[in-house]
Amino acid sequence: MATTIRIALGLVAVLIAHGRIAAQVPEAPMPHPPLDELVKEYRRHGLPFPPSDAELVILGRPTWDEDRVLTMSYFLAFREPPAKAGGVSKCWIGFRTWDGEDIEEWRIVPAKPVVATLLSNPAVDEFDSLVLAIHCNARGWDALAEALYVRLRKRPGDTASMFDRLHNCAVDYWYPRILERGTDRKEALRRLKELEAKKKPPPNDVRVGQLAKHNKLEQRERLRRLELTVAPRVAKPGTPEALIDQLTDLWRPYEAPAYRETLIESDKACEKLTALGIDAVPALIEHINDERLTRAYYTSTDDLGIHLVDVGQTVSVLLDTLSDFQIGISSREGDRADAKKVKKWLNEVRMTGEEKWLTEHALPSESYTRRDELGSFISDDEKLLKANRIIVRVIGAKYSWRLPELYRTVLTTYPETDSKCYVDEILASDLSRKRKLQLLEEGCSHEFFKHRLYALNGLAQMDPAAYRERVIPLLKPLLTGTETDDRIFLLIGWTDDPVYWDAFAAMVRKSSFSVRAFWLGKLAEEINQNPFRGSALHDSYHWYTNLSLANLSKASRYERLRFLAAFLDDESVDAEDESKTEIRDYLSARLWWRLPILADNGYPVYISPTQDGFFSRLAIRTIVHRVVAEKLASDRK
Repeated sequence: MATTIRIALGLVAVLIAHGRIAAQVPEAPMPHPPLDELVKEYRRHGLPFPPSDAELVILGRPTWDEDRVLTMSYFLAFREPPAKAGGVSKCWIGFRTWDGEDIEEWRIVPAKPVVATLLSNPAVDEFDSLVLAIHCNARGWDALAEALYVRLRKRPGDTASMFDRLHNCAVDYWYPRILERGTDRKEALRRLKELEAKKKPPPNDVRVGQLAKHNKLEQRERLRRLELTVAPRVAKPGTPEALIDQLTDLWRPYEAPAYRETLIESDKACEKLTALGIDAVPALIEHINDERLTRAYYTSTDDLGIHLVDVGQTVSVLLDTLSDFQIGISSREGDRADAKKVKKWLNEVRMTGEEKWLTEHALPSESYTRRDELGSFISDDEKLLKANRIIVRVIGAKYSWRLPELYRTVLTTYPETDSKCYVDEILASDLSRKRKLQLLEEGCSHEFFKHRLYALNGLAQMDPAAYRERVIPLLKPLLTGTETDDRIFLLIGWTDDPVYWDAFAAMVRKSSFSVRAFWLGKLAEEINQNPFRGSALHDSYHWYTNLSLANLSKASRYERLRFLAAFLDDESVDAEDESKTEIRDYLSARLWWRLPILADNGYPVYISPTQDGFFSRLAIRTIVHRVVAEKLASDRK
């Protein structure tokens, strides 16, 4: 239940800068089409409108300059309420949308669709002014729409026509649709081809003209590859070729080529191709130069700001990983494997025997450092032994009887390495239930915490009762106050028993400032009760456990909040931090954005990052204390 807080005593200052539109600024050349015509053109381009129940709001975005001076930028936007309780609230700035996760620390207040609102908030950027004017016109807010339109026309030194601006808006909208999951790429292709056909020739300026021609060539090349992508498929269902066709829907944004293995580790089509082992390699070789686009991309410096990943590049990553990085691919060569090297490696595997070759390469090693983009900056001290997940996956699918030997070897010979992929494949394999439980019991008895944790997580999936029997003895040091490893939390996250939570709180209280800050920050992130904030929480423990934050019970969420409440009076500070931030202030600031702390108008109470004086911190702590107490009292019922 949202808590209504009356803003008093100047706790939250009015941050909206007052100003007026500059007068007597020359307008762009006439004639200007009426807004009604632009609305029709906007619809013709297939551009979206905010839903009818979206409300007009003012968004204030805090930014820090190089001198650590805070400035606020303001935008008029539409806020789309969550479709259901606990759902995602989106904000529309132009036709772009953000969920509440992205704007959690922005100032957000309701706005009236009148000209006075615009006059007090001049920082509506030019690009969004046109789209916003169109959205307002479509709602019948004619005065505000016209005021936005006038402001746009009075931009000094800008002679672009309104239809050209709208054309550019359409391009900016439809290009990203080819990468989003679930979008109709045929429709995007149709729209983009229409836009390309109507694009004006480059200007006479030599440098601008050359850049425009270069960009046009790149765009035409993307359209050509998109046409290949949406073309009818002829592969027979159930074949490796049909699975390769499915790679066109692979979606995975990643930061750089150095993280490219994430492309193939979670995709269903890649998983099925991997399960085929070397039987899929001949078909994969035929698609090394496949230019069809996937929906994956990574950050780049081209005109779209991203590098589009095609099927051939994905196939090359899969082949290189399957070969234990013996083939080698280079980002300098377009991320493609050399077919001759692949065939040579394939012959070696066939001569050795697939089962034997895979088994010899299934244990942790430094093979991943052969990748050219990693080997150059990983020092010898950083070259940790790692398992090749793809190879272990093939063994689990085709030679599952090898898994027990491999898992036991990892437990005995590689005690400090990651055993999660072996546990995952044991669970997914066709080994008998009895055999799986035996292996997991061996892992649960390991002296290293990480191996015990992975095995316990596997046991929890197979036999929850056996899991609890195994976990309780491991928690005895926590109850007696002798436990010092804070990772023990990963064994109590499932429980609703306050005894264990109190014991964990006592252990954390005795820990260093950094340990306390870490766990308070992580658990505060799970308290997501602000209706203006997105619900897409990042599961910080997913690499240790399959505990789903979305499926936490009410009692478990109650224990998390009760745990955090125990630190709201913690005055300890980090001795190495010049700001001398106290734990209670650190925690209160994080809970502020995650609790339903709302003003009388039903919108979040905004606290500026600059309001960090004694009285501001005291006010924040006082309000958070009260809201947490009310929430605990309500949930206890």
